[in-house]
Amino acid sequence: MSRTEARSHSQMARQIFDDIKRVDQQAPLADSGALYRYERRSGLWRRHEIDALARFVGEMIDETNCKRVSDYRGIAQLVYSRARDDVAHDASPFDAAPPGIAADGVFFRLNCTKVERVKLAPEHLARFAVPVAPDTKHPRPLFDALIAASFSTSDADHGEQRVLLQQHFGACVIGAAARMQKAMLWRGVERSGKSTLQEVMRSMFRAENVAAVPPHLWAHEYHCAALAGKVLNTVGEVDDKRPLTVAFKNVVGRDLLHGRHVTHRPFSFRNEAAHVFNCNGFPPTEDQTNAFWDRWSGVEFRHTRPPENRDDRLAEKIIASELPGVLAWAIEGAQLLAEAGGRFIETVAHTAMIEKWRGRTDSVRSWLFDRDVVELLRDEPDDRQVKEYWLRTQTELHRHYCTWCQMARRHPLGLHTFGDALRNAFGVAGLSEDRATHKIGGAHPREFPK
Repeated sequence: MSRTEARSHSQMARQIFDDIKRVDQQAPLADSGALYRYERRSGLWRRHEIDALARFVGEMIDETNCKRVSDYRGIAQLVYSRARDDVAHDASPFDAAPPGIAADGVFFRLNCTKVERVKLAPEHLARFAVPVAPDTKHPRPLFDALIAASFSTSDADHGEQRVLLQQHFGACVIGAAARMQKAMLWRGVERSGKSTLQEVMRSMFRAENVAAVPPHLWAHEYHCAALAGKVLNTVGEVDDKRPLTVAFKNVVGRDLLHGRHVTHRPFSFRNEAAHVFNCNGFPPTEDQTNAFWDRWSGVEFRHTRPPENRDDRLAEKIIASELPGVLAWAIEGAQLLAEAGGRFIETVAHTAMIEKWRGRTDSVRSWLFDRDVVELLRDEPDDRQVKEYWLRTQTELHRHYCTWCQMARRHPLGLHTFGDALRNAFGVAGLSEDRATHKIGGAHPREFPK
């Protein structure tokens, strides 16, 4: 471009914006610190970081007052700002995107009751596509054998566990998991197929759309920013020594998040990534609210592969030869999800897993379901027909709880925190509080969780 009279940075930014709109036949969109341009050939909205946009500005502009890197970056920021003119400060232009997946010019859209196929269009706001087209007729013997070995027919609940796993795949592929505000936990013994399944799932997305940020790091602005613009976040092994903080609930609950890339300005965004975590144990947590536990959907892996049945290249073989069939299976999982009203089924294994996890991390819950404690606190321990028990104040119960913690070698909560945790457990323990006397009591206990 020939040298022209000096213009302001704002005028140059307007030129760049208009040129992009003319070439792409769509106005660019801005979100999470990056500019998105519509690519007509693929039908996708491609992400361009501010640094890449600044380089583009440097190639397009040759003027007296635009010669330094800081000039290029300043103009790039103005282009970004202009692209957000019609977007609210705490919103994303992709909030209106329907849940679905692009594949070979087709958009598989999840509606209220089914998954339907439509022609891919700009209004679908698709930012990624699966690498191959799903094919229900494509054979997948290796993948099916992996599922059969992971959830053996010898398990009474193998059917519902397989359905839930298929729903997990479907929610991730169709882009519905983040909107459901659920994180997926695959827990079980070693060499049970968790990592292989996770690797197959990652292969369904482009590398730039996948992150691997452990949940205990989400409170840090740099690690939080690494989730922006991602559609899948997988962690091969969650650290069972690092506690999960309130940041977990903020991310999965799609609250407004604050992130910042190194050397860049802070920005706000909402999580769009599906989160799939593998673990052998349970990560500790500082959050004992019911809202935290409701954020999980868990699948249990019980069967370790014997050495003679292991194949370290199994994921690679499935990806190379069976991916179209596996993608079709995942989209069938999205259909199952739609038929279930957009909710994961709640399996017996999931319920037992959460109860076990809560018992290990929640000292109040462990104390509450200790049979010896129940007998100790019962008003008339020898009378099995007693209809009320634990008619005591919070202070009295806290004193008993602290004694139990000392014997169990667990750190006790303070009085007020104890009261909050106790009330969180009212629903499962059959307890209630008399507002007049402030005493806590309940009906004769049911069979307690094992």
